[in-house]
Amino acid sequence: MKIYVVNQGVVLAGKAWEIREKLIEYNKQFYFVQEWIDATRQFPQSQHLSKNKPFRYY
Repeated sequence: MKIYVVNQGVVLAGKAWEIREKLIEYNKQFYFVQEWIDATRQFPQSQHLSKNKPFRYY
């Protein structure tokens, strides 16, 4: 299961049941996807891979 947070949204890669479970888990913390994206942007810039590559969240 991989989760990438990019500028325009979130990319989930994995098996269907894994994605479903993660969505249920994150739904408990965040009501909107935008809230999830904003929360990940609070990490220091040094944790990002680069400006052109997505940030691996999980």
